[in-house]
Amino acid sequence: MGISTYHIANPSTGATYVNTRALTIAANANTTATFQADVAGAAGTSAASAITQTITTLVGVSIVGGLQVGTFLGTDPESNASLLARYKAKPASLGKGGNALSYWYWSVSSDEPGYPLPAASRITRAKVTADEASGEILITLANSAGPPSGGDIAAIAPYIAKVAKPDGDRISVVAATGVAISATATLYVNTDKSDSEVIADAQAAYVSMINGLPIGGELDEDGSIGVPHGAVQAALARALPYLRTQKLYLMGMSTEVSYALSPYQVATNGGLAVTIVRVA
Repeated sequence: MGISTYHIANPSTGATYVNTRALTIAANANTTATFQADVAGAAGTSAASAITQTITTLVGVSIVGGLQVGTFLGTDPESNASLLARYKAKPASLGKGGNALSYWYWSVSSDEPGYPLPAASRITRAKVTADEASGEILITLANSAGPPSGGDIAAIAPYIAKVAKPDGDRISVVAATGVAISATATLYVNTDKSDSEVIADAQAAYVSMINGLPIGGELDEDGSIGVPHGAVQAALARALPYLRTQKLYLMGMSTEVSYALSPYQVATNGGLAVTIVRVA
């Protein structure tokens, strides 16, 4: 089989992947192949072990569980809002002595010379807090897919300590605690798009919204802090102009409410299951 002809999927997230090299499938044996996400960005992030579904149909061919190796890690382009926030924080990074904006700026500014992390795992979310009793500065970090690896934390911690120029502050750099946010949605649509296209649109919007939430979440109109139900619905409505109405439930709940996060938890994509209802 030629390059980009065999497709597989993560059934939980709906993300699909395609072979990057020519593929010869031997009879009565395991065949090793390499894949990349069909769509660039955070929506394709997945552990290889979670990719268990074949999209391309070949009789007798399946994915052997337990033999998948690696992780697909993607990141979305920086949003205008994020770029503006960094622009505003830049002056705070120029002085000496350390301050919250400076720590935040150097954590998330991967375009600065010497930034130690590759683009795919760059830090996109940071939270800076201080313990007034001890004087310790806690810098909690996440990338677009969730908590950074231990290796990434080990690489970026000394970098932040060097470039932020703290004056006596004790700095602790840690990874946020990831919480996989799953959701089910019934979407009432009026469109010529196929069900699979509508589902792909919805899942891409969901992933982008979840992976853009700050550490600790956002304040919802109901007063809760975490994954705001209303904001998730709004993200789907913006991305699907043909959407007429919707029912959305987070984390298996039976009512349409937000999901609370603790201050150092970060939302990650736990998958959006979609039911399509077509209306006039």
